[in-house]
Amino acid sequence: MLAGVFKRRGVLEVEDRPEPSGLAEDEVLLEVEGCGVCGTDLHILNDPPGHPATEGVILGHEIVGRIINTGSAVANSMQETA
Repeated sequence: MLAGVFKRRGVLEVEDRPEPSGLAEDEVLLEVEGCGVCGTDLHILNDPPGHPATEGVILGHEIVGRIINTGSAVANSMQETA
């Protein structure tokens, strides 16, 4: 899967990361269709940074996607209807 990764001060790189596996019982796995970069992400990328972050962290949390797998304790999920 592609991910926007904070590499170092002022640098965001898109890189291929392995798909998560072994869902916890209360987790869902999404197929991301789109992801936004928010103000906090931009503050992290400022030089000097306006917000702390660890190098290697994946940025972007404003996500649109489909549920493709659920953990065993997930009882309900919203399904797209046509």
